[in-house]
Amino acid sequence: MPAWALKLGGSLEGAALLGPLLKLLAEQDRPLVIVPGGGRFATEVRVRQAALGLDEDAAHWQAIEAMEQYAEVLRAMNQALRPVADVDSMAAARAAGRLPLWLPGKLLREQAELPVGWQTTADSIALWFADYIGAEALILIKAAPKKRAGVDELAASGYVDGHFPELARKTRLKRLACFCIDELGPLEQALRDRRLPVSALLRAP
Repeated sequence: MPAWALKLGGSLEGAALLGPLLKLLAEQDRPLVIVPGGGRFATEVRVRQAALGLDEDAAHWQAIEAMEQYAEVLRAMNQALRPVADVDSMAAARAAGRLPLWLPGKLLREQAELPVGWQTTADSIALWFADYIGAEALILIKAAPKKRAGVDELAASGYVDGHFPELARKTRLKRLACFCIDELGPLEQALRDRRLPVSALLRAP
């Protein structure tokens, strides 16, 4: 199973370093898997929900589809990424020398018992998925920098979603970490050393 799951925030779309980041990840010889955020596609769902009066369930699944739309943007930027829906297809992608890019819709409908609503966004989905596949670590990669803090504090500030702390209390992962898109140097070092720096770790509740 992938050693590290990396959730790429939708806010990274358009960032100058996104292309180099994808190239860096695709060149790694250790098992990784990318989880896409929702970004502007999820924002559009929020707008439609308000305009059309969509219920929480409809908006939730449209937001999952938004993650898959962002995944297509990432795939188009780097052809080494291969969209995958389950563990078997992840293994096949790795065997073919490709970087797995998870499409969440199929597995979430079959397996996940996550709350429906905006308190459960791509951050919590990425944490659930990392647990599900038995990953060693989840790394959140975001556009905005953060101070090292506990997940409750990060949720209260809106840096991660509201359900994230509850999942973090239950996770079997060894590490939760966060990097800013401007920190390619530290992330590259972490990938090379196969060790996450203390400064990047999220404190568990």
